[in-house]
Amino acid sequence: MQVWFVGHDSVEHSHYGRTFKDMRDRLMEGYDQRWAYITVSANLVRALAKDENGQDFITSTLDEEQTECSVEEFVSELAPELLDVRAVKEWH
Repeated sequence: MQVWFVGHDSVEHSHYGRTFKDMRDRLMEGYDQRWAYITVSANLVRALAKDENGQDFITSTLDEEQTECSVEEFVSELAPELLDVRAVKEWH
């Protein structure tokens, strides 16, 4: 699962990072921002299949590590479509 918070000029990958950035902006810059919370996840794909003898068994087409890699690849392609990456000053 991939999670990130998007502010008006920064992207944070943790709740604490977002909180500290928010507190800094409120105290030092005098403004509060609205944050978007974005989550992307995927289920491990499991399917019922039959072997050569006709016996049912459960198979997995992607293991956990492969699924995580797939989600990361998807996010890397999706993020530039959702965000104006030129406007982002800080990536954490």
